[in-house]
Amino acid sequence: MKYFFFDIDGTLTSSKEFGKIPPSTMKAIAALQSTEHFVALATGRAHCLASEFAQKINIVNYVCEGGNCLVKDNKEISYEIPDKTEMNALIAQCEELDIPYALSIEDNKIGYSKWADFKEMIGNGCAIMQEVIYVPNLDYRDKDIRRIFLYNDKAKISKLTGFKQLCLMGYEWSPFRLIEPDDKYKGIAKLVEMIGGNQQDIVVFGDGVNDIKMFEKAPFKIAMGNACEPLKQMSDYITHDSATDGIEHALKHFGWIG
Repeated sequence: MKYFFFDIDGTLTSSKEFGKIPPSTMKAIAALQSTEHFVALATGRAHCLASEFAQKINIVNYVCEGGNCLVKDNKEISYEIPDKTEMNALIAQCEELDIPYALSIEDNKIGYSKWADFKEMIGNGCAIMQEVIYVPNLDYRDKDIRRIFLYNDKAKISKLTGFKQLCLMGYEWSPFRLIEPDDKYKGIAKLVEMIGGNQQDIVVFGDGVNDIKMFEKAPFKIAMGNACEPLKQMSDYITHDSATDGIEHALKHFGWIG
């Protein structure tokens, strides 16, 4: 029995059309779930966003929140709040550098910000923060913060330091970036242990820089053809591009599906 963990963007979804799940991937995942193997997502997405995608692809197990949240059979079984000391230190730097930010405090698409126009700054089309509540005297120090949304001032953001358990995520061209956990394998290992599995049977699929920690620790790792070069160099196998049947090809190549 193997324990499969799939990244979402650029792995299960097409590298050519954002958010689109190729038909071959849907078919391959369904075939894999009809076997004895354990199938799960491994994503940095918030729980509420991961659950939406999980429903689309009919997967009921997932590691989300960058490794801090575990879901089994569509039920949250563990959640670890990100390190408060590191969060507070990074927010303090944002204030010193005058980087506008909003805080995600609950498992939803709402942010809280001292900047009245923060939503306009990051763009009204931002699907992962659909509402920003203006709190002029926002005090972050006593909050359990899940992630930080930053206005993407590249020059100022490049000066942020002290990342340990957290990571700066998002595309450089995007109007916003995120500070959030990114150790997916921490959650993968914990979930497999909780269900009585063997870590040596873990197989991970990924494509991006936020999969590097996962690839560093996983016993068997498969990079998509569209993966970043560092991930390809760390992989045990490189499959086709996610847009050209990469998931199906790898699963068939190793005989995990017929």
